[in-house]
Amino acid sequence: MRRGEREVRDRQRLLEVLEACDCLRLAMADVDAPYIVPVNFGWEEREGQLWLYFHGAREGRKAELLGRNPHVGFEADCAHELVEGAVACRYSYRYASVIGVGTVHFAESDDEKRCGLSRIMAHYAPGRVFEFPEAALARVGVGCLCVERISCKEHASSAAVGASPGSGSRV
Repeated sequence: MRRGEREVRDRQRLLEVLEACDCLRLAMADVDAPYIVPVNFGWEEREGQLWLYFHGAREGRKAELLGRNPHVGFEADCAHELVEGAVACRYSYRYASVIGVGTVHFAESDDEKRCGLSRIMAHYAPGRVFEFPEAALARVGVGCLCVERISCKEHASSAAVGASPGSGSRV
């Protein structure tokens, strides 16, 4: 990382930044160019392993590309704030971001789908419990991204604090 002073090395802070982000971008390999798509997401740590979850149609370009090559890159960012300067070169931008790579598999059982969908909903509607009808589970694809490498970078204001997407404030 070029700006090492902005690297977040504390795991808890990395997770706070991830929680404050409201959109995850998946980068997949296609033949002629990368394909990047924004997705709603949720996450959890299980036995020290970070998992990201997203949902979507079980067919289409995203599903086709992941079926051919499940290795992805991902990125999420938040805490955006323009910092004005007296001259153009003194302008800056506050932000926090996570970037990483991992491997995706699609949930096969209804229980695994419920788990992923519950994590997504917990990210956007903390404290609420949702039911997922069997008919909906049969139609939806739930991607389970096993994170292999992740890094976090932050150029934050001194007032920056973590918050969940559903709480109305940002990192």
